[in-house]
Amino acid sequence: MTGTPPTQPSHLVTHPDGVRYEADVLPGPVAGAAAASAVSPEVAAEVSRVGRILVGVDGSEASVRALATAVDLAHALYTTLQIVTTWRIVGESADMGGAGWSPESDAREILLEALGRQFGISFPDWVSSATLEGAAAQR
Repeated sequence: MTGTPPTQPSHLVTHPDGVRYEADVLPGPVAGAAAASAVSPEVAAEVSRVGRILVGVDGSEASVRALATAVDLAHALYTTLQIVTTWRIVGESADMGGAGWSPESDAREILLEALGRQFGISFPDWVSSATLEGAAAQR
């Protein structure tokens, strides 16, 4: 097999709830909440965030807490944050919900509600979100 091997995160953080968060690379001089808060907004805007935290939301209270923790970690580690909700049609579930029902629309509503609860009407530019088809474990 040729090609580049997948990268392994160099930093793993486990929350007391048992949720594992990963960042590809630890940031240098701006690591930690104290350092990040000491940086002026003008300087922070010029410093690139390094690494990524990925968190999945499914509408449950546990996923909303995981999102809040991921936001705190992204602040502390000065990383970007990607928030994902997945959906899929399994077997006969395509007939559930009647005409006009869409699992993708349901997933999008779940994602938007979680974003609204966490950030209000707008979220920072270091946050991205997506609704993806497929099983969460495959993402």
